[in-house]
Formats: sequence, C-alpha cells, structure tokens
Amino acid sequence: MPTPYERIAERAKDAGILVTPPKHWEILGDVAVLKMDRSDEEQRLGQIYAEILGVKTVVVDEGISGIKRRPSVRKIYGDGTETVTRENGIIYRLDVTKVMFSSGNKKERMRMGSVVREEERILDMFAGIGYFSVPMGKIAEVFSCEVNEDAFHYLRENIRLNKASVKPFLGDNRDVVPNLNTKFDRIVMGYLKDTYEFLPTALSALKDVGTIHYHEAFRDKEDALTRVKSICEGCGRDIRAIRENRIKSIAPRVEHYVFDLSF
Repeated sequence: MPTPYERIAERAKDAGILVTPPKHWEILGDVAVLKMDRSDEEQRLGQIYAEILGVKTVVVDEGISGIKRRPSVRKIYGDGTETVTRENGIIYRLDVTKVMFSSGNKKERMRMGSVVREEERILDMFAGIGYFSVPMGKIAEVFSCEVNEDAFHYLRENIRLNKASVKPFLGDNRDVVPNLNTKFDRIVMGYLKDTYEFLPTALSALKDVGTIHYHEAFRDKEDALTRVKSICEGCGRDIRAIRENRIKSIAPRVEHYVFDLSF
C-alpha cells in the first residue's frame, strides 16, 4: 500500500505539477504545515496535501523571528488557521499564523510533565501557548511569563481548557519576574536565541536548592556550557550537576539542547 507521500507525489505528477512535493510535514489538529519554496504550483499542491492528509488548511512555515517568536506563515490552501491539537492528554488551541508550535519538542513536553513534583513552585519564563506550563500545571503550581500578546491569549485559553494550575503574566520576564517577589524550585527557560541573556533573571528567582531547565541552540556545545557556567559563577551560584538532553537539529551544525542545571 503506498505511503501518504507516495500518493501525494503520484497525484502531483498526474496533475502535471513540476515542483517536487516536500517529503516532510507537521499536522496540528486539522492544519498541515509544510516547508517549501514559493511556487506558482503551490496552491494546487496544497489542495493535494489537504485531500490526502485529511486536513482543512495547508500552510507553509517560513520561520520564527524576534523575542516574541512570531511565525512567518503563508496559507496555500483552505481558510481557517486556528486549530486544536491534542498531545499526551493535553489540549492546545492555537493559530498557526500567530504563534509557534514545534512537534519536535514533544518528548521534552512529556518529560517536563513528569519531572515536576506536587509540592514545587515553578516558573516558566517563555511560556508561549503553554507548551510546558500546562503539562506541569496539571501537577504543580506554575507561574508563566509570555511577551507575545497572541501567544498570551492562547496561553490563557489552554490553561482554561486543561484546568491547569497556572498563573499567567504578560510581559518580558526580565520585567515581570522581579515583581513576583517569589522564589522557585524549578525554572524553565524554553527559548533558543541568546537564552543566556535571561539567565541572571532566572538565577535571581531560584531557591538556594533548585533546578533550571536551560534551552539553547548552538554550534559548539562546550562554548555554550562555558558561557552558562561563567554567568552562574558571576551571579554567585555554583552548579552542582548538569544533565544534558539533545532535542533536535534545527539547521546544519546547529543543535537544540536542554541543560538541566542543578544548584
């Protein structure tokens, strides 16, 4: 029996479409997300993907930019771009043209939902739509910061949908966290670009004994770790242990890791 891609490629060939269909896609609810160059054929190709994959809308992901992590997305088939996706018992509502969502981080979202303990107080510094906050908030108390207004809207919606114990705060975490006047057992830093710039804020909010889950994308792991250790030492904090976990490759020779920093 032919695979979905084989069916897509055959349909495209029969339709006289000369563009090679992308072999990989991401399905979020009833929206398919592709990565491909612009083409005069993309609307016809989008219809083929929609029919074979059984989705209502097909979009092309052109990347994420800025501290607000705004996606650049173009729709090539269908109408609605708001959707609901379910993962490990968690419901996420989102609009793919307004907020980011990476299925490649699924294992890490599962892990964060399992490592927390009921008695902990947790800070999520880059909450997005609740990728980590909501799974953790099913178990423990979570304080969540988000600077993107659209993501904050869906964060609040996903807290409600999942009945999670999450307190959301809109704004740059460097402004929000000092005003919380709270110390945390565990802090999640789910951000990839220059994450180290936010590390002093995390360290100031961490209890004497606690854990920071520090995400970063880099070309050289040792350089990244050296920088992290130097910042911690400069803030008067000594790392007791580091557990590393590779998430995925995001570009040639660029890797996304999370370091569990124990203090």
